Amino acid sequence: MRVVIKVPDSPSLGWWTYSPTSMKLLLMGAACIAAASASAQEATDSSHTLDIYGGQSILMLGSRDHRVEGGFSYAAVKREPRISFGSTHGGILYDSYFEYSHGVGPQWPADDAEAIGGLVMARWSNGSAHSGQGFFTDIGVGLQMADRSSYDLPSELNSTPAADLGVQLPISHRSCQIAVRYLHISNAGTYKPNRGQNEFFLMFSVKV
Repeated sequence: MRVVIKVPDSPSLGWWTYSPTSMKLLLMGAACIAAASASAQEATDSSHTLDIYGGQSILMLGSRDHRVEGGFSYAAVKREPRISFGSTHGGILYDSYFEYSHGVGPQWPADDAEAIGGLVMARWSNGSAHSGQGFFTDIGVGLQMADRSSYDLPSELNSTPAADLGVQLPISHRSCQIAVRYLHISNAGTYKPNRGQNEFFLMFSVKV
């Protein structure tokens, strides 16, 4: 008598399904987080945050694939006096993130995608923001690697110009941040058609 035990090729853990590609993305994300942490720790005046975010894509600039997204990230900021002016402090933000998105548009088949990415952004904050409260704005660019292509993103590797606008608030003796982020994802014309995707997020961050 022979007993056969079947093991699923892609066991599922809730919303996440194991696959070799998923594991590669998670390992790459861990490497990005380690690199960001090391870069920020080189400076004596730096801060670190854990972030969660959610949002959706907006059909603009040629995009047609409506998606909802969410994820988490680790960010590190270090002061950069060379881009400071007056009472406005400059800094460099290193952000490593994992993102999950789901297609919800009626025109295209719904599909799930996982991606990891990194951003390098210039940050400007007012005089009190470094002490735990105040306003800030970020602008920069990065790269994103997804586990699959989509209607608007025919390439799995894409560039990601981004901009943030946010506020820091002391909540329960801990500095927190609330921000909105615009993330444009495209392959910069290296693969046609390059419709691109435009994502808007609401982000909540806690300093660690």
